[in-house]
Amino acid sequence: MRFQAFVDRAVADAFGIDVDALHQPGLRTVTDAPMLDGYRGVYVLRLGDTVLVGAPSGLGPSWHGYLHRDDFEPGAAEGRRVSDGDAAAIAALEASVGTDAFHEGGFGHDPFPEVAWLIEDDHGIAALGNMTDFAGAAADVGLVTRPDARRRGLATRLATAMLAACFASGVEVARYRALTTNAASLAVATKLGFAGYGENVAVRFP
Repeated sequence: MRFQAFVDRAVADAFGIDVDALHQPGLRTVTDAPMLDGYRGVYVLRLGDTVLVGAPSGLGPSWHGYLHRDDFEPGAAEGRRVSDGDAAAIAALEASVGTDAFHEGGFGHDPFPEVAWLIEDDHGIAALGNMTDFAGAAADVGLVTRPDARRRGLATRLATAMLAACFASGVEVARYRALTTNAASLAVATKLGFAGYGENVAVRFP
């Protein structure tokens, strides 16, 4: 095919990858590819045995980690269940972290997560967490921490409290998801003992 070399160079440039790696078999996610500048969607291209998924970094890839109840080693735990009177404080937290971070933490959707916990300080909600559905149980950890309250271990203590309640209810395996670019969230997952197993890219429609 006389056109192949030309097309391969064009595709590699558009995705911002090396042309020599273009035909490596398998699935690869490319974040913030040049061709996607200003584009908020996900672009999937298949070339033979290669599948390239281009997406803005805010849509993934998202790391998946799992923790079996027998491997859970609870440390310091803190937090209480969210109540109806917390709505205004939750809205203030969303404004402080931004919509993307709020969504990454499993919030911002309708209905609000049924299982949600929080930690408060003198300035309002410092950390907010939820356990949404995974394999038919409230076992998927989501966390959001107010910017000025980060690096204090609050997310880890809140997640510990939620996981203790989750496993006490009979759940066998819990899941934790975080963007691969979110080093702070991945550090929390590591402290809690989650082991990585898979990734995903999200597609959000208006």
